[in-house]
Amino acid sequence: DDLSLDSSLSLIHSALGNGLIGSPGGPLSTDVKRQPITPEITLHAGAQYAFPFGDGTALTPRIDVAHTGGQTTTPVDFFFNGVPLDRVPPHTLLNLKLTYGTEKWNAEFFVTNVTDEIYIEAHGGPGYNAYPNEPRRIGFRLHYNF
Repeated sequence: DDLSLDSSLSLIHSALGNGLIGSPGGPLSTDVKRQPITPEITLHAGAQYAFPFGDGTALTPRIDVAHTGGQTTTPVDFFFNGVPLDRVPPHTLLNLKLTYGTEKWNAEFFVTNVTDEIYIEAHGGPGYNAYPNEPRRIGFRLHYNF
C-alpha cells in the first residue's frame, strides 16, 4: 500500500497525404506529412513511496518521467536550407515531489522540468512566433481538505 506505480503509453500513426496549401504566390502543391502535434510515441512512468510515521503523517517522495516523441507543429513539414522549421524535437521531462502530511493536510516541495529541458512547444500567428515550454520550476504548496 505504501508503494504506488503508474505508467502510460500512447502510439499514434497519422498520415494526411498530398494537398494544396494557400500561399501569397498562389496555391502550393505539397506532400502533407503528419497531423500537427501528434507525436508517434508518448510515454510516462511515475513512482512514489509513502514512509508512514506513528502520528498519522507520512513522508512521500515521488518521481515522474515523461517522454514525447518528435512532432510537427503544422501539417506541412517545411525545410529551410535542410533545417526543418515546423518540428518539435523529442524531449524527456523529469519531475520530483516530496510531500509530508496527512489526508487532511499536507505540505509539498516540488521541482518540475528538473533538467531544464528547452524546446519549442508551439508556434503560430504571423511569421514564426515561437512558444517555448516551461523552464525548470521550483515551488512549495500547502494543501488543506475541508
